[in-house]
Amino acid sequence: MKQKHVSHPRMLVAAAVAALYAVPAVVAQAADIKVDVTPIMKQTDRNGDGSISATEFTAMAAEGFARRDRNGDGTVTPDELQALGK
Repeated sequence: MKQKHVSHPRMLVAAAVAALYAVPAVVAQAADIKVDVTPIMKQTDRNGDGSISATEFTAMAAEGFARRDRNGDGTVTPDELQALGK
C-alpha cells in the first residue's frame, strides 16, 4: 500500500497531542476521579487568561514535536521515539 503524504504535519501533531491529553481525562471520568489540570494549564496557557487558545495549543504541540525530532529534519522516526525513553 502506498503511503500518503501528510500535508499539514502540525495539525497531525496537534491531534495526536490532544488525544494523549484526552485519554487520562476519559479514564478519570469513567472512574469518577478528579484530574489536576494545573500543570497542563501552567505549561500551555502562555498568556495566563485561564484558557488554552488554538495558538497556544499548536505552539505546545510544535514544541513537543521538536523535542522528538532530534535531528531537526521535520520527521520523527521510530529511533527518535525510542531515544525518548533512554
